[in-house]
Amino acid sequence: MRGFRTTDWKLVLDFANPGREELYDLKNDPHETSNLVESDEPLHVRMRAELKHKILERMRTLNDPALTTVH
Repeated sequence: MRGFRTTDWKLVLDFANPGREELYDLKNDPHETSNLVESDEPLHVRMRAELKHKILERMRTLNDPALTTVH
């Protein structure tokens, strides 16, 4: 699993189980009770894309071996 967190958002990607992702709005849901990854709300879609980009960017920087599972 890899994740990226900001003050207000958190995205977790599970590379061992493709398709398993979790997105949380920490400002409005600090206990992470509502996974927003399937939401089509424009803000949620945008935040998922931005945080996923940051995760993959960091993984490339670290030459993370989990990158071999990314298609």
